[in-house]
This record gives sequence, structure tokens and C-alpha cells, in this order.
Amino acid sequence: MKQTVIFGILMFIIIGLGFFACKGPPMIMRELTPVTNEILTDYSNVVHGCNVLSYIKDDIRITIEYLDKRALIHRAAATGNPYSAGLRGPLLTVFRLQVHNNKNEHISMQLSNIVLLESNGKKLPVLTYEKFKQFYPNTMEYSVEYSFIEDREVSVQKYSDDYYKRKEAKQTLFKGGVIYPHTTVDGILAFPRVSENALELEVLISDIFVLQKMFTEQEFYEEGIGADNTALTRDASPVESESTVEQTNTTADAEHNTAVRKKGYRTVDTIEFVFPFKQKVLRK
Repeated sequence: MKQTVIFGILMFIIIGLGFFACKGPPMIMRELTPVTNEILTDYSNVVHGCNVLSYIKDDIRITIEYLDKRALIHRAAATGNPYSAGLRGPLLTVFRLQVHNNKNEHISMQLSNIVLLESNGKKLPVLTYEKFKQFYPNTMEYSVEYSFIEDREVSVQKYSDDYYKRKEAKQTLFKGGVIYPHTTVDGILAFPRVSENALELEVLISDIFVLQKMFTEQEFYEEGIGADNTALTRDASPVESESTVEQTNTTADAEHNTAVRKKGYRTVDTIEFVFPFKQKVLRK
């Protein structure tokens, strides 16, 4: 009788351990909710929802929406979703960004001026299409199939899942650049996965350039404005910093000013937006 009881206890322990082993590690779910009680006073017409924040500042409305796993699956193309982690997909934090320029001037946004700030001080850059090409490198698949017409095995090539995911990323990622007056553009902002211990986050969009028309591109070359590099970059405002990220942004800003001057514009103002979120990590 005693041996039977001991055997029963051992079997119960073994079955319990087997159950937890088969269950695997807990599933981690992340919730990002917008913070609305820390809105800066110079924003107007603030709109917020479950995962959405929308501000107006100087006639520019920017709406940002956190896309959780369910939202990403819902908006994914039938041929592939580059933003949801699969067996070998990247782990990302993803937002949808919409910019409405209601000004009478052009504005310009550079991806190098958009970062995700964690409460632990870490800065996460926006992932560009070049990064997604590294995530999904194999665009073609090859297989051997039997051809009844040729009565032999032939090599067949077709587009891979990587190809369709790269195509979807290229079509949907926010590209930045010049935004015309009274127009709206949108796209996806993808960042590396935020840390679990980062309870507070900020999407910082700095240095939105307001542009003013000066001359045509033809006048630019005829008047010799591009003859020396100093003239091209005199509107740039370098920032002293020890941070590599900030130094890179300064270089990008100078290149931006060079590019827009070639198009006949100059920077007359810069605008900054900050979107605060709180993160909650759930384990199931």
C-alpha cells in the first residue's frame, strides 16, 4: 500500500513537470498606451484613443498610433507581413504615422530626426528599408520539378516570402522628405523592440523643417549659388554634442539644407513633436 502511494506521488510530479515543460516559456504581451496628462501647452486640438495620439502644432497635425500584434496581423498584406515576428522575423516596436501639412509652406521631415526614447535613456533609431533588406535577404527560391512537356526534371525559380515582405516594407514604411502644403502623408515607423524595463517611452520627432521658396533650381545653377560648399550649408545649425547619434543628425541636417537649397528653398523654422507612451508588460 505504501509503495502504491509513493508511486502515485511520483507519477503526479512527473506528469506536472511534463505539463509545464510542454507549455514552454510564458508568452510576453506588451501594451503601449498614450499619456495625455503630460501634453505640452503649445499643442492644440489633442485627440487620443486606445493606442492613438494626435496633436496640432503650427498648422501641422501629426497622428501616431501604436500597432500591437493584433493590429499588425489585421493590416498585413496577404503575401507577407514584414513587421510581425515569425520563426526568424525581427522583434520590432511599430507605429503608424500620419502627417497633415496645413501650412502654406512646404515642410521636410528626415528619418534621422525621429527616435524612440526609453525611460532608461536608450535611444532607438527608425529602421529604414535598407535594414529590412537585411532582415529578408533571400528574394528568390529555387526548386526542381518534373516537366511533362520536356519529359525531364527542370529547375524552377519563384519569388520567396522574403521578396513579398520586402515589397510590403518598401510600400508602407514612412519615407520622410518634403511634404507639400495642404497634403497628408502616412507610413509605418518601425523601431527595434523596446526593453521590458522601459515603463515610459517617447516618440520624438525633432527638427521638422519649414521651407520657404527662394529661387528655382535653374536660378540656383545660373547664379552660381552652389559654387562653394559654405553657401550651400550656411542655413545649417550644427549642434555641439558628444553623442554619436546627435553628431550624425547634425550631419544629416547639413545635408538636408544643402539638398533643399538646390531645390530653391531655405529653412525658416523648425518644429518638434513629442508623443509620450507608457508600457505594460504582461506574461501569460
